[in-house]
Amino acid sequence: MPGIRLESGWFRRFAGRALFVGKEKEKGLVPAAEPGKAVKITYAFLIYALICCCVAGCTEKKSEPVKIGLSINLSGRGGTAGGYIRDGAMLAVDAINMEGGVNGHKIELLVKDDQNTRKGILDADSTLIDSGVPVIIGHSYSENTMLAYPFVTSHDTLLLTPYTATTKLSGIDDFFVRTAVDNKRYGKALAKLLKKRNAERVSFLMDLSNRSFVEDYLEQTVRYYHGKYRAVRFDSRKNMAWNELVEGLLADDPDTIVLLTEVTMTGIAAQKLRQAGYGGHLAGTIWAQTPDLVRYGADSVEGMSIITFIAPNIKSHEYEWFASRIREKFNSGPTARSVRAYEA
Repeated sequence: MPGIRLESGWFRRFAGRALFVGKEKEKGLVPAAEPGKAVKITYAFLIYALICCCVAGCTEKKSEPVKIGLSINLSGRGGTAGGYIRDGAMLAVDAINMEGGVNGHKIELLVKDDQNTRKGILDADSTLIDSGVPVIIGHSYSENTMLAYPFVTSHDTLLLTPYTATTKLSGIDDFFVRTAVDNKRYGKALAKLLKKRNAERVSFLMDLSNRSFVEDYLEQTVRYYHGKYRAVRFDSRKNMAWNELVEGLLADDPDTIVLLTEVTMTGIAAQKLRQAGYGGHLAGTIWAQTPDLVRYGADSVEGMSIITFIAPNIKSHEYEWFASRIREKFNSGPTARSVRAYEA
């Protein structure tokens, strides 16, 4: 994304590593041999366990497909990002099936729209479980995954999430696998960025439609950032009074404003702040890391920092293949979400 800084900081070693197990090290993106080796082994084990779980749910007939569920938001607010997730997952299924599937079984991806609502989440997951999937990949919001977790796992179904960052699910290993970093690492990275920028006063704009993510993100950040901060909360599912939100964000004359919002709200908030005369630094999260940020924010997001563990334009043959296939099949470039869906 032109003009936007992707701040991977000390966890740059994760960038691209979750994409392809066994890939060669990329200069500047991974640590020395032993930590990198450990990450590779961990992902290899998880993928092996997932494959075994799926095949175990099939009949002995080689024609019987392995069913995998994908439950994400496709039609609610932020549904465009869900489209990127679906594309990455579909490409991964195509790649596996082109190689003969899993032990002779083709993969069948069942996609359900959780609509970013409580009812939609439970209905989508229930339908997938009734279809016999041993694994559900989802959801795209921490709040939604928190809701889905007890329901999905109570049916002895594995819940695999490449997106959920809340530390409330950290350390859980019963029918739950996460392939993304959690908010503890994001909080440390953001605090490091704020210190680097000598930010003494910081405002946080927090979208409570994803409460489990944003409240936890703030909590983890202030463990390591000791300056003055103000939190301004709103719910994007309800009517928003932008004048009041902007007034609250600017009340303490902040050095930096952190937007804990999805890509649409991040772009709009950036425009509102610039229109109000704010010329300070803006920072966003991986929640807003899509090409749509420039479309919604235009010049207002120029120079914004994004805290992420997915680096853009990874230099490897595998990633180049992935990027070309995404463009060929879906007429769009790779995104952080399609990358993580492909990896999952």
